[in-house]
Amino acid sequence: MDPSRAFVTNVKRLIVKVGTAVVTRGDGRLAVGRLGALCEQVNN
Repeated sequence: MDPSRAFVTNVKRLIVKVGTAVVTRGDGRLAVGRLGALCEQVNN
């Protein structure tokens, strides 16, 4: 494991705060692809 992530080994819940503009498209709808990419990044 990456040493910079060692602090999360015993965590039960992780909260990641993102802005509305990050998870929505220009028309205000949910950007599912972008949200999925964020989930993958947090998972790795």
